[in-house]
Amino acid sequence: MGRKLKIPEPEEIQEKWEAFRKECDEGFHEEVASAGKVIKLRKRIVYTLERFQVKLKITRETWSKYKARARFADTIKRIEDEVFARKKEAMLNNEGSVAGLIFDMKANYGINDKVIIDAHIEGGFDVTLDLGGPAAGKTGGAVNAGG
Repeated sequence: MGRKLKIPEPEEIQEKWEAFRKECDEGFHEEVASAGKVIKLRKRIVYTLERFQVKLKITRETWSKYKARARFADTIKRIEDEVFARKKEAMLNNEGSVAGLIFDMKANYGINDKVIIDAHIEGGFDVTLDLGGPAAGKTGGAVNAGG
């Protein structure tokens, strides 16, 4: 069957994910000086698979091995969907670097500013459509980062 997994059950990954998500949602406190007073502001941290994988002490390759196993697939997919949704939420709510989040979505989810479809139609002419939106064949949801 292969090597023994570091985390043997999907429920354990889910429990660790819930703890990680809580830690990110509680965020950290940024101190801001205003009129001689120090104000502590709570800031949520955007979820990333990479940070979660570091927390689990596993590599991307190991994460992919979990994802490939049927009993882990749903748990892994839900976590990946939550990460994407949180990044999208952060981008739309101007939390952090919007340009950085857009770059991440383009690099990791195949989101593009536009999609160009080239088609050859019988009878001798070509048609090119620029539809905008996510790249064909990629997952992660539709985000149009530009116009």
